[in-house]
Amino acid sequence: MDKDSLGPAGTSGGLEVQAAPLLREALREAQPGEDFDEALLRTLKARHPERAAALLAAFSSMLDLEAERAHENKEQAVRRLAETDPSPTIRLSPPQVRVTRREYRSLEEMPPELRRQAEARLQAARPSRAGCLWSLLPGALAALCRWPGR
Repeated sequence: MDKDSLGPAGTSGGLEVQAAPLLREALREAQPGEDFDEALLRTLKARHPERAAALLAAFSSMLDLEAERAHENKEQAVRRLAETDPSPTIRLSPPQVRVTRREYRSLEEMPPELRRQAEARLQAARPSRAGCLWSLLPGALAALCRWPGR
């Protein structure tokens, strides 16, 4: 049973949905060979067109975590959760925008929520070590090909 709910501080725009009915509908609507996320997105767009993308992200995170927790693959988790009663609930709060003019000299000065966001962005911006090694490989191969003893 889907229902709208109040968001933080009494503002409207929050959304609360039961996962099982939407998962069952997406399973019924999925075409043979189709990726489940595509079927789920189509179901979410039919039910909640304005929030479908945000709901898909929430469902994907929930399904990945649940599959990992239960040592299952994603399809097994989807089928199990589709039959779960009571169903897990997904809540979306309205987006909040906070503007601040404060400058921070280090991550330690930041509030915890802002620090987590900054650390996540920094981690995403760092190239992986494998990426660095692969970027050096062409130069190393070229140097080996020109090695004087060959």
